[in-house]
Amino acid sequence: MSAPRDPGATAGYPSLDVPPSTHAQAGDEPAGAAFSGEPLGDFLAREGKLYVAKLRAKRAPKLSADPDGSLLGMPIRKPKQGKRKAPERMIQSAIVADIRRNASFCIVAASVSTAQGTGRTPDERARYGARLKAFGVWAGEPDLRVYLPGSQIVFLECKAPRGTLSDAQTAAHDQLRRLGHAVYVVRSVEDARAALAAHGVAFAGALRPALPAEGLRR
Repeated sequence: MSAPRDPGATAGYPSLDVPPSTHAQAGDEPAGAAFSGEPLGDFLAREGKLYVAKLRAKRAPKLSADPDGSLLGMPIRKPKQGKRKAPERMIQSAIVADIRRNASFCIVAASVSTAQGTGRTPDERARYGARLKAFGVWAGEPDLRVYLPGSQIVFLECKAPRGTLSDAQTAAHDQLRRLGHAVYVVRSVEDARAALAAHGVAFAGALRPALPAEGLRR
C-alpha cells in the first residue's frame, strides 16, 4: 500500500514539508533537517520555543528569573504605583453624605472653585479657566455651602489632615468673614458636625465631634 499523498499538493497548494531554514545562525540545529515531514503544528511549536529562548538570551540582564518558563521571559518592570488618593475629596464626600443623611433639613451644595481649569496645554487650560471665571466661578471659594434655617449660610473648607490653605482660599475666606459669614476649615466629619452644631444644627446620628466648635478655625 502506497503512502498517502500530501493533500495540499493534490489540491494545488504547496507541500507542508519545511525546507531547511535559510536564516539559521551558527550553532543552531537546521530546522529543515530536523523537522522535514513533521506536522506543521509541532514544527511551529518548536520554532516558537527556539525564538523565545533566543530572545531571552539576548535580553537576559533585563529579564526576571523564570526557571520554569511560566512567564515566558517577561521583562522586569517596577510595580505600578497606585493612583494618588485624594483625601480631601474623600473627606468632602463623607461630610456631604453625613449632612444629607443625619441633617436632611439642611441643604449642602459644593462650590466649583477651579481657577486654572483643565486642558492638554497651558493655553487650553488658561482659556478654560477664563471661561469659568466669566461664568461666575470664584477662585478660593470654600468647598461646601450649607444652607441652614433662618437665612444662615455656613461655608466649609475641606482639608486633609496636613493640608494648608492656598493664597486664593485665604483671601476668599477673609472676604466672606468680612461680610459676616461663618467659614470653617474642617478635616473630618466630626469637625463638620462641630462647626454646624455651633449654629444650632442637631444631627440624628450619635457621632461625637473630634474638636469642640470653638476650637475650629473660623
